[in-house]
Amino acid sequence: MANGIPSLNPFPQFGGQQSPGVTPVKLAPAAVRFPTARRPVSAKAPAEVSPFAAIAPFLLQGIGSQLFKGEEKPAPVPTDTDINQTYSLEDIQQELSKGDEARYAADQIYGPSRELSGFQKYARMALENLPALAFTDPRELSAFTSTSNLLNKARTTADLQRSKFIGDYTSAQIGKTLNVTPAYDVNNDAVTRNAIEGPNGGFYVQSLGLDEDKTVDGNPVNEGAYYRNPKWIIGEPVKSDSTLNASKKNVENDFRTRRDEIEAVATNLAAANPLINNVIKTVLSGDEITTWWQPLLTLKNQGEAFVNSYNKDKDPSKRLENGVNNSWYDQTTGKPTEKILSGEALPYMEEVWDEETNSFKQVQKVFNFETTFGEAGNNAEFRSTVTTLAYLAAAANGQTGKNLSDKDLALHLEQLGATFGGSSGAKTPDAVIRSITTWYDNIITSTSKKMQELERNSLASDWRRTNPDLTTPWSERYLSGIFDKDPATGDDTRVQKLFKLPTVWRREQNEDWNNYLTLLAAARARYGTSAVKQNPVTGMDWEKEIYPGYEAMINKQRGTVTIDPGGKPIIKVPPNRKPIG
Repeated sequence: MANGIPSLNPFPQFGGQQSPGVTPVKLAPAAVRFPTARRPVSAKAPAEVSPFAAIAPFLLQGIGSQLFKGEEKPAPVPTDTDINQTYSLEDIQQELSKGDEARYAADQIYGPSRELSGFQKYARMALENLPALAFTDPRELSAFTSTSNLLNKARTTADLQRSKFIGDYTSAQIGKTLNVTPAYDVNNDAVTRNAIEGPNGGFYVQSLGLDEDKTVDGNPVNEGAYYRNPKWIIGEPVKSDSTLNASKKNVENDFRTRRDEIEAVATNLAAANPLINNVIKTVLSGDEITTWWQPLLTLKNQGEAFVNSYNKDKDPSKRLENGVNNSWYDQTTGKPTEKILSGEALPYMEEVWDEETNSFKQVQKVFNFETTFGEAGNNAEFRSTVTTLAYLAAAANGQTGKNLSDKDLALHLEQLGATFGGSSGAKTPDAVIRSITTWYDNIITSTSKKMQELERNSLASDWRRTNPDLTTPWSERYLSGIFDKDPATGDDTRVQKLFKLPTVWRREQNEDWNNYLTLLAAARARYGTSAVKQNPVTGMDWEKEIYPGYEAMINKQRGTVTIDPGGKPIIKVPPNRKPIG
């Protein structure tokens, strides 16, 4: 062994005799460590998040709203001004700038406002926010603050809506003092004055310092001052049956102006006939309709068509203009205003006689589309359409130009709401047909009546007095050639009986009108009287003249059909045939 391993001899030499060989290295001794076995440790589950963190803000804000309600601050009820006092324009504008009426109107919609004391504000803030310190888990704290922020945002939004309503209402009221309207003395309609609408309703008359300018208790009013007196009637004076002071030219122009208004409505109704037919066809076709009122949207431009028809070839001074009491419908364009398309609660004023104070006072009322028409009332296109239909109905009653008011439109919108099924809406095909055909028949009937009333009222009477050998100038299409009888003698008078519009269109063989009568029969055959009421066309016997012929034609095509008491066909299904053999 001393000689080493034979296979490795001789051992290699490095560097010859002088080489030091392999350098010895000293290493410090190291302790030897052996791994020791450890017990296995399972993963730790995350801490559970308490659902109370997200719910707590609801409870805290609910408790805070009860403990720290604040003092209720209702707006003062608007009171009538003293009719025995006089006022300057600055007094009226200063009263308007207070905003009492606007805050009172806001109270009716949003409820009275509440005012918190300093202690209540800080106590409520502490109650609603300090409990957040109890949550140590960041997730719980985040849930608490998120819910709290959402509730605070909702509370702030409600306050902003109230403030915006008050601001808009006050601005509208202040604007009224810039609009001057005429007024005349009820005892002498030749005496006229200028008037403006006041802060709490009612009109203030501007004095000229003359004998007629007195308060109710008889005190004279200085020139330039404003005062109230029930003897002043707002608007232009109405001509009496016995008033013959006007010239022959003025009398003839007055009659022709009113006649032209009614005939413009009649022309517009005839022009709308194809659109009404399309509504019925759309429903009868069975095509999918997104909403029950979708077919009605084809009528939304009829107001513009009426305005253009009325203003055609007229002097600019005699075209339709907006009055001071109309803010819902622009008669210069024939379209609803932005106010009625976007407003929620639409206030309007109505003047009534107060028996206790023996004076006129203005009462505020509010129209709401959603309450009247249901969910459809929130759609701008639907609002535009029904407002246009309401305007056409108002025009048929002579409520156009400066005579039109928000109150007139509100009345006709309420009537439309009843026709269209109220807040539940007309949501079935038969209800849609019944709604639009009932409205169409109502306005046709109203227009026909207004034509005949004009022939019998004071305007036509004045015309006949100034033209003793002539009859009133109506288009030949309306003349029946028959006259009213004098009840005393039984002789003919010069008061003409006019054909109703359905008769006029039948006599002229108007294709659109004949199609309408047939479509009514088709709707009756399919849906019964739930779609087409009995005698759906006033002024003609539709039940005898139209429906039997259509019913016979249909029966011939499909065989004998039995009709149930409701007017709907009873369909008999033949029994299944037995197989042969």
